[in-house]
Amino acid sequence: MAITFVFLDGIGLAPATTDNPLATVPMPAIHHLLGGPLTSEQIGYRDGLLLSALDACLGVEGLPQSGTNHVALLAGVNAPAIHGRHQPHFPPVALRPLLAERSLFRRALEQGWRVAFANVFTAGYWQALATRRLRRSASVIAAEGAGLYLRNLDDLKRGQALSWDISGDRLAARDPAAATIPFIDPHLAGERLASLAGDYDLVFFESFLPDLAGHGRLGEHGVWEALTRIDGLIAG
Repeated sequence: MAITFVFLDGIGLAPATTDNPLATVPMPAIHHLLGGPLTSEQIGYRDGLLLSALDACLGVEGLPQSGTNHVALLAGVNAPAIHGRHQPHFPPVALRPLLAERSLFRRALEQGWRVAFANVFTAGYWQALATRRLRRSASVIAAEGAGLYLRNLDDLKRGQALSWDISGDRLAARDPAAATIPFIDPHLAGERLASLAGDYDLVFFESFLPDLAGHGRLGEHGVWEALTRIDGLIAG
């Protein structure tokens, strides 16, 4: 059995109200799986599928944040409690060695599993890290700590990697090297993700589309775009 871990930054469970886009944007694949929208009303077990709600506060007062909670997701530790507070954006420096040494990726490899990080990383990304215009995300710290192969544009062209934005057009707008990659239908991206699971025991893919959309950084129709692409990915 292969496990595909699809991490969608910026998604949360809330009731089905008119101001909750997860309740109002058409997402037929999700609706088919859950018998309704991805909202708190669907929490529970049905037909071989479990929707479980997690408390992102992890017993620490304050607003949950990506910097510590991504460490919690990937290392299986209560990162906010260890750090003493919730930290936004990127993992705290003090927790990075723990993340590299105890990540899900590394532990899976130690058990003899074959592990793949499905996201594509361009030369522009590595240059941005080198010039400190970007910092390493929790997933990259974990992947490098485990010695995972990090895919490039050639892998994306061969259909053996996925862009963080699923379809590749947002990546192309930011990185000229990706401009020659044609638009990838979300359903096709989902098929490619599923095909990787034929060669690996654990496949990890992350998308920051919902987070960017929630912060208004994808334009007027950004929320609709993010959620329909995710639904297409799941369908594929």
